[in-house]
Amino acid sequence: MEPIEGKIIGIDFGTTNSLAAYVEGSEPVIISNPEGVHKTPSVVAFLENKEVIVGEIARRQAPTNARRTIQSIKRLMGRSYSDVIESGEQFSFNLLEKDDQIIIDIDGMGYRPEQITALILQKLKESAEMFLNEPIQQAIISVPAYFDDLQRNATKEAARLAGLEVLRLINEPTAAAMAYGLGRKTEEVVAVYDFGGGTFDISILEINNNAFEVIVSNGDTHLGGDDLDNAIVRMIADEFQRQHGVNLADDPVTLYRLKEVAEKAKCELSMATHTLISLPFVAYKDKTPIHLERTISRREFEAIIAPFVDRTIKCCRDALDAGGVARKDISKVILVGGTSRIPLVQDEVEDFFEIAPFKGVNPDEIVALGAATHGGVFSGKLEEVVLLDVTPHSLGVEVKDGKVSHIIEKNSTIPIKAAKTFTTTENNQSFVNIHVVQGEGENTEDCRSLGKFTLSDIEPAAAGIPRIRISFFINSDGVVEISANDMASGKEKKLTITHSFLTSDEKKKQKFRKRQRLATGYAPRTSRAESASQDIIYPVGSQIAPEPTYDTSELKGRFQPVSDAQISPTDTPPYPTPPGEVAAQPIPLQTPQPAQPATPREIHEASTILYTSESISQAAQTPPKPVPKPPTMAPEPSVVSPAAIPRHIMPINQELLLTVQKAIAKEERSEEALAFYTKFFEHVAELQQKGVDIPSSIYPTLSAAYVLSRFPEEARNTIRFYEERPDKETPDSLEAYEFLIKHYPNYKLAIRERASLYQQLKKYKEAFTSLESLQRQAEDEEIQTTLETLYEEYLQENKDPVIEFKLVKLYLKKNKLDEAIGILQSLAKDEGYRPRALKILGLTYWQKNMFTLAWHTFKLLPSSAELTDILYRLANDVEKVGDLANAREIYQRISDNAPNYKDVAARWKKIDYRLQLQQKEAEGARSVPILENSRFLVLEEVNRGSMGVIYKARDKVVGDIVAIKVLNDYLCQDPKAVERFKSEARAAKKLSHPYIVRIHDLFESGRQFFLSMEFIEGTDLKKMISNKIQFSEETITQYFLQMCDALTYAHSLGIIHRDIKPANIMILPFNTIKITDFGIAKILKSDAVTQSGTAVIGTPLYMAPEQIMGKGVDARTDIYSLGIMLYEMVTGNPPFCQGNIEYHHVHTEPPAIEGNVSDKLKGIITKMIAKSPEDRFQSIQEIFQTIRDT
Repeated sequence: MEPIEGKIIGIDFGTTNSLAAYVEGSEPVIISNPEGVHKTPSVVAFLENKEVIVGEIARRQAPTNARRTIQSIKRLMGRSYSDVIESGEQFSFNLLEKDDQIIIDIDGMGYRPEQITALILQKLKESAEMFLNEPIQQAIISVPAYFDDLQRNATKEAARLAGLEVLRLINEPTAAAMAYGLGRKTEEVVAVYDFGGGTFDISILEINNNAFEVIVSNGDTHLGGDDLDNAIVRMIADEFQRQHGVNLADDPVTLYRLKEVAEKAKCELSMATHTLISLPFVAYKDKTPIHLERTISRREFEAIIAPFVDRTIKCCRDALDAGGVARKDISKVILVGGTSRIPLVQDEVEDFFEIAPFKGVNPDEIVALGAATHGGVFSGKLEEVVLLDVTPHSLGVEVKDGKVSHIIEKNSTIPIKAAKTFTTTENNQSFVNIHVVQGEGENTEDCRSLGKFTLSDIEPAAAGIPRIRISFFINSDGVVEISANDMASGKEKKLTITHSFLTSDEKKKQKFRKRQRLATGYAPRTSRAESASQDIIYPVGSQIAPEPTYDTSELKGRFQPVSDAQISPTDTPPYPTPPGEVAAQPIPLQTPQPAQPATPREIHEASTILYTSESISQAAQTPPKPVPKPPTMAPEPSVVSPAAIPRHIMPINQELLLTVQKAIAKEERSEEALAFYTKFFEHVAELQQKGVDIPSSIYPTLSAAYVLSRFPEEARNTIRFYEERPDKETPDSLEAYEFLIKHYPNYKLAIRERASLYQQLKKYKEAFTSLESLQRQAEDEEIQTTLETLYEEYLQENKDPVIEFKLVKLYLKKNKLDEAIGILQSLAKDEGYRPRALKILGLTYWQKNMFTLAWHTFKLLPSSAELTDILYRLANDVEKVGDLANAREIYQRISDNAPNYKDVAARWKKIDYRLQLQQKEAEGARSVPILENSRFLVLEEVNRGSMGVIYKARDKVVGDIVAIKVLNDYLCQDPKAVERFKSEARAAKKLSHPYIVRIHDLFESGRQFFLSMEFIEGTDLKKMISNKIQFSEETITQYFLQMCDALTYAHSLGIIHRDIKPANIMILPFNTIKITDFGIAKILKSDAVTQSGTAVIGTPLYMAPEQIMGKGVDARTDIYSLGIMLYEMVTGNPPFCQGNIEYHHVHTEPPAIEGNVSDKLKGIITKMIAKSPEDRFQSIQEIFQTIRDT
């Protein structure tokens, strides 16, 4: 194997999390993402502002954006829509069907699973490029061993869209075995038990030196940790519905919250014997919030998941039987995947294999390390290995009566070639259609179709005489090549399966047959017209042949994109992206081509525009034999205005108009009435074509006729067009909408537009009634938003507590807790609504984790059984965060009113003991007068600066260790210093970035001030430089890129630091940095330059010339200071450290950079510290681009 230039990353694309790794020296290393962690959640979210986010940030916002957040996408890769529906799997996002392909509906735009996966792979690619500081174009990607051809090729297509060339797809168990066994000299047989988030695989491998041979693979692509989570969710939801009559699964946001706590419970029960599931405000009933609290024991959890674990053990048993391997021959069992951490799983595996599982590897990382190891072999960094994998499914062709003749059997070692000889069934048959299938079934309906091709020009002969040899070849990448040869004439046809997608007609036929078989127990035999006798071939023998050479020259055309459907004008507009191609051109195996990278915009541009849900539902209501659809009555108002239509007045056929109006009055739908309506449509269309301006009074009649003719969409468009007329009468529009909605009561768009008319007329109550009735039928985010706007507008002019409570409910559903709190505080002042408002207010504070405010709010309520339950749960949460004083007070309140309630007495004693211990700790703590009566317990002094002292302290409310910065006493008398201190809080509180120290809050005590900040365990760059540490260019670059990332973010918010220096750069483990001390940060004005006045603020060693001269400063000032600091990291000293430093910064050129770094880096630093801002880099982005280019 020829070595490949450039770094090759190994990717473990997981259902729940994904990882990337590379080989450094001779060892595989996991790549940290920009957030500083190894695992990137496999989550993609589409925000309301059209932004697409991936990873941890997408996972965090999911509870409030469930319909636009996509998780577990791996479970949809390469699968058909009917397969997913029949499996009964549920997802929080909308799935639609197009030719039995899965389409994910996001605001009216359709995305294939490959496109979503591409965004995740691209995130991993970008993380690797940032971590390694070089472009990444090639990867080894792991897939479940039991992935079939469709799923594998879908993964390769996703990688192509992400800009990655896939050198090889490696089975996950094989990758794990390679990470474990590479370099071992012993011969052993290992079992790899891979239980991940969405799939399960078991592989038995023989490892001999550096030879890895897969003996057998088995698995289930529909079995993983997600199924365990869903089982817990079903148990909780069913129990809740029995108790309260509310189905939690109906609301996607609630369903997501349930899945989140179920996953957390699953993880906790791997270590604890019990766990508490607590979801306050989970539902409403009779306008009262309901809370969910449920304790689950490990025994109960194991009973729930036992059937799933048993399925994995059955797969293991079948694998051993198929491979002819005895349990005693297995020397090690390697556990892979997060689900394998569950104690029950480990116990069952040990019982079955009769050997304790090997725990010397991290099950979450071993697959990525193995994929990277294989990449190291490709690049020539690691010694060659022999890797013999197996095909997970059988391959064959369709023969007579829909039967399948298997040519390559499941678990055959690849690469492999196998062939069988077939004959014809008709005299003088001139061609055969060869249908290639994959699977273990005896009938084609039980297998997956991979494609069809035709062998023609067969020599004329009697039936049974021709000999047609069909050969299959699977290479080491799993790519399938099929050839058919007429042995008499030598005619040959070949097909390479690289993207196994059926044609639309084939999919529809297959889907119809499958559903009919499920419904009736049998499938109809294909008709003679549908499948002529030329399709039929008979097997006459089989033979194994050596590996062939192969030719893919016939595959030159592009796969076509999914055809677009029309989108309703009322749909949400698509996410803005430039045009881009949808599918890939197959890459010939002999000449691998580099993948073309695509941006996230280009990836989700390749999407299918969907019909709206309203048009789909209305189409379903249309009877089988509707009247002929009329011509389009008029263009959309946004295209042609009424004023643009010529006014050649011609009379409407009054007799026809009167007849139609009488039929409408009686709401007739007879054949005769429908004929008159159709004639009326044609009459109006004819007048329009002649340029006639149709009188406005005609449109309500026209709309009603459309309604009775069962054309609701045309009726609605007619009303909308009428509304654009200058001479329209809004009451007529309302009547038209009422008529339409009377006949189509679930027509959401019409109801929403009618509400808009009510809003224009200030008839808010009518608008509320219509939208609220629709909302009760089904949760709809758009209706919620419309109602929210209406409530807010109404309350600006009216005081109405009922509507205020309704608005609060909407705010809480959308997680707008601060807005809800504002209304509830006002309602609590009204004696008539005070108890209800206080209860909801306390629960809202609780939901914001503002436990103290929640407790003080609940204090104001009279005692009741419900309040006792609430307080007990609140005390439990308060205790968890370490606020023992408040927890004891809450338990005391419960004990006073219900002394025998649960275990209150025992909990009170436990907390009292812990408070005594804390008192002893406090007695030994440092005394800082300003903090003595605050929520902070000072533990030690950390640092002193020009503006104040920094202490390490414990936040007694939340229990966290924090840093407290106290402004020096003498500075508290200086208004400018106080303003600078407050500026630090204002500026830094806006910053939320992994490489910036987070500011919690600003506190005032009399005339003194202090800040609560994130506490950082580590050292600062100044101390490292003082200790004469020699930084490698790689370390300098790593720190540099992180600083640039942080400053880019700050500058995008209009904030410059103005005091970049080594003392303000904190160094954490794993070479991660955090920038601190924004005490002199300035908010940039609209002209991008701020006049700082006469005061010179900064540290002289690192100040830019414009700072020293009191001129305007901007982002280029930070670039200068950053360049001076890099100069110091390279040389050991800043360029000007003696004499008049300010003078040198302004007038003296810095000494040449001496240090063991590249000329490229020296050139970047030199440009950063140019005297004139115009001669420097103009932005951090420009520095990034220069680094990438070099």
